[in-house]
Amino acid sequence: MIPEAVPAEFLDKAKALGSKCPSCGGSIGFDPKTTQLLCEYCGYNESLPNKNDQIKELKYSRNEGEEELFYLDPESKKAYHCNSCGATVLVDADQIKSNCSFCASEVTLIDAFQQRIIKPAGIIPFYLGKKEAENKFSDWIKQGWFHPSKLKDAASLDALVGIYTPFWTFDFQVYAEWCGEAGYYYTEYHNAYVNGKWVTKPVTKVRWVYRSGTLNHFFDDILIAASDMIDPKFRSKIAGYRLNEMVNFDTRFMMGWQSELYNQNIQSCYELAERQVMEQVRHMCSGQLGGNTQRNLHVTTQLSQQTYKHVYLPLWISAYKYQGKVYKILINGQTGKVYGDKPWSWIKIGLLIFLFLALVFTIWWMREYGLMD
Repeated sequence: MIPEAVPAEFLDKAKALGSKCPSCGGSIGFDPKTTQLLCEYCGYNESLPNKNDQIKELKYSRNEGEEELFYLDPESKKAYHCNSCGATVLVDADQIKSNCSFCASEVTLIDAFQQRIIKPAGIIPFYLGKKEAENKFSDWIKQGWFHPSKLKDAASLDALVGIYTPFWTFDFQVYAEWCGEAGYYYTEYHNAYVNGKWVTKPVTKVRWVYRSGTLNHFFDDILIAASDMIDPKFRSKIAGYRLNEMVNFDTRFMMGWQSELYNQNIQSCYELAERQVMEQVRHMCSGQLGGNTQRNLHVTTQLSQQTYKHVYLPLWISAYKYQGKVYKILINGQTGKVYGDKPWSWIKIGLLIFLFLALVFTIWWMREYGLMD
């Protein structure tokens, strides 16, 4: 389901995202270090609940209809739609201009946000503040011998943006029946007449065994990005969240932070999750079949009890420049894991290849002249 316009009479239902301090009127936001709402001006703080008793799964249906819609307050959150990359992101209403979190293009905020979305079931709050995220980047940029030595000093980090990114999770109950042939290697020894004499040569053969069986398995929380703004080569990598630490969705965790709206509907993401499950089911059935090699594996799979939920997960997004080229990076806002690109040092790679070839030549030369047995 793609976010859609909401009638004006519903807008007064959404007053949850105000970001003003009740003590001094200044900006207030969620602080990862204290896990509280914190005013940066007067120090006012407010504890937030960390329960997960309201996180519920919704029954998946191609016709939807079971989801609860969520209305966002246009007085406390505004949206920008980037004409350059197409992202739609919510920011605090008192911001006038912003740079796009994904492509760094300058955008002007939309005056009012009048959309509704499927209500998120849960959220993982930010564990890493901006300083911690910068330290993670600093440690990561220094790693790796095959990268330029000057990279750690010359790489300049652009604006680091913390953003809640939308995901869908899917559950599946699977029953599968499988059959196939497992092959086991064994060796026979045969005499052969080679170069005027008899020698014994080993011959590897395969013994095939037919097997069949069943598989019952529950797949819990298959995670699929609900946004296409994340670079495809990083989408599978950033899924390393500890989902068991998710808490009930509370808009106060989003105060002071940006949050992206999903642009990938349930149906298309369900199909991605289903393909993942089918691939894993085949791999698991292959594991049950066993053997050193296999052939004619057939798997019949039935899926049931499909459920889903909409969740928000924390992500730091930025880029860094090196010798005029821009490299994007993502930092998991919970685990601190960094995903990104680094330039290669072709001088170091060339040196390693030269040393390897020199070693091979030296060994050959020593054997050629009898200096090595």
